Amino acid sequence: MNSKNNNKQEGPNYMYPSNFDLNNQEHDKMYGVCKGSNCSYQEIVEMLPEAVFKADADFNLIYANQHALNLFGYSEQDIKDGLNGLSMLIAKDRKRAINFFAERLTGSMPGATEYTALRKDGSTFPIIFHANSLFSEGKLIGLIGVIFDNTKRKETENNLRKNELLLIETQKIASLGTYVLDIKKGTWVSSVILNDIYGINETITKDIQLWSKLLYSVDQDAMETYFQQNVLTDHELFNKQYRIRRLNDGQVRWVNGLGKLEFDKHGNPSRMIGTIQDITDMKLAELEIQNYQLKLEELVAERTAELRESNNELSRYNKLFEGREFRIKELRTKVKELEEKLATR
Repeated sequence: MNSKNNNKQEGPNYMYPSNFDLNNQEHDKMYGVCKGSNCSYQEIVEMLPEAVFKADADFNLIYANQHALNLFGYSEQDIKDGLNGLSMLIAKDRKRAINFFAERLTGSMPGATEYTALRKDGSTFPIIFHANSLFSEGKLIGLIGVIFDNTKRKETENNLRKNELLLIETQKIASLGTYVLDIKKGTWVSSVILNDIYGINETITKDIQLWSKLLYSVDQDAMETYFQQNVLTDHELFNKQYRIRRLNDGQVRWVNGLGKLEFDKHGNPSRMIGTIQDITDMKLAELEIQNYQLKLEELVAERTAELRESNNELSRYNKLFEGREFRIKELRTKVKELEEKLATR
């Protein structure tokens, strides 16, 4: 507070700027003071949904609005009895707070700072601390500031971090990498998992030429044509299974590429967002099954031919037996006829 500001006002401690002079009419106009009415800065401050405070140069609290008292679990009597702001931070954050205060002595403004606050009941919670320095005759005499309860934001950050870790672990299990291609620049960024699939690192220039270089030679022409014609020209979804040769070890891998275009205001493709999944094991298993099916079909065809030949041979034997039985029957008939002739003589 300015040294001129020795006039005592009845009622609570109002939180005017450090250079405010209660008897200065210009200040009355500048700060909108409503003398003789129920309008005051404190009434406005008390309505704020955030914690507002004022402290001296030794961090002793001079004032805190009701929201601040409720947030930290203190009362006005605690402030009257003497309450130091440092005691409202966990031990490891107090030194940092002192260091920031020391910076203010040089005229520096540390800005918003995150701390872990300590309630009266011993429970802790995250806060964002923002304060302005109060000077009188060039000397730092205290702080006035706002404290934001950062609990919800931290919880959201933690949940996002957990979800991100879960997503990364899921992508690792599925060998699923992600990318964003800037079509106009011809460059792309990729996830760590995609880097591993391609056998590349972050230091390499990721552009269309690199992707073309990674393509397996047998698939290269077809994939480049597919990308240029079907995707960039016809605006189809990128959806292809193809082979790549890893850059670091030369291994040939099967991948399944998916991508969706985004367009600028003129309707031209501006970027493509998608995924690349390593499907080598699945593809090799699929090819093995196909080979097995082919061999099985060949074996079945071979056995069918053998059975057909056996059946034909049986048919021939049947015909032979059928002819033989017929001849035997004829002979029996003739023998019988001869026996009957002999019997009549």
